[in-house]
Amino acid sequence: MSMFLKGKTNKWMVSGEDTEQFSNRAYDLLRVTKGTYSGQVMGQILYQHYDKGLSIKQVNEANRGISYQTVRGVIKGTFSPETFIAYMDLAENEPDQLEKLFGAKEGRQ
Repeated sequence: MSMFLKGKTNKWMVSGEDTEQFSNRAYDLLRVTKGTYSGQVMGQILYQHYDKGLSIKQVNEANRGISYQTVRGVIKGTFSPETFIAYMDLAENEPDQLEKLFGAKEGRQ
């Protein structure tokens, strides 16, 4: 499968297969950045804690390279309030999008 997307058609260029579609709320979460951390990384941390029930320590162990203080701040919403609000909005209104964004990764970790 090709890694190049056709920008306006949401299809892979070589195979022509459709790409995964996400909601605007999901894209809002993914667009957030704080320092060197993307909304995808921070969203994964929030997903592991709030949806999978991992403790802060377990989330920290699963995300080596991210300090304990950063993980704790992401989970409490103090590191990036914008990410926290976007995640909680998505969890409340479109929980299926969280599974599409982060659920498939759980089996690969």
